[in-house]
Order: sequence, then structure tokens, then C-alpha cells
Amino acid sequence: MEGCVRHDDGSVTTPKGFKEAFDQYRNGGWMGLAAPVEFGGQGLPYAVHTAVSEYMVSANMSLMMYPGLTQGAIAAIITHGT
Repeated sequence: MEGCVRHDDGSVTTPKGFKEAFDQYRNGGWMGLAAPVEFGGQGLPYAVHTAVSEYMVSANMSLMMYPGLTQGAIAAIITHGT
């Protein structure tokens, strides 16, 4: 069994394969399902994003927490950015 490890300097090492899996998720366009098209997203209804997220979280909740943090950043930038 392998997990995330927090080091004394504050850095964290993720399990083997997490970086590659996250890169594939991002490169496949899954991060921007509900993001506006003008910002590089797909502009789909948030319900689609939620349904896809349920499948992904069911497969690996630990991995999907990373894009979940990014969704919050996307929402903040869209709402408050200029």
C-alpha cells in the first residue's frame, strides 16, 4: 500500500502514477467540462461535470481531490477575476 507522504520541508510526495493520471485527466479536457468556452473549457452544464466527477471519485477519491481543488480556483477566477 502506498499513500501521500508529507516531508519535513512541507513538500508532499504522491503515490506512483498520480502525476501521470492527473496529466491524462487534464490533457483530456476533463478539468474544464463546465468552464466557459472563452476560457478554454467545454461550456457544458455543471450537472454533467457533477455526474462525471461522481464516476471519477468512485474510482479514486484521493486522486480526484486534486482537480477538486482546481475547480474551486476556476470558480473564484471566473467570479472575481478581471
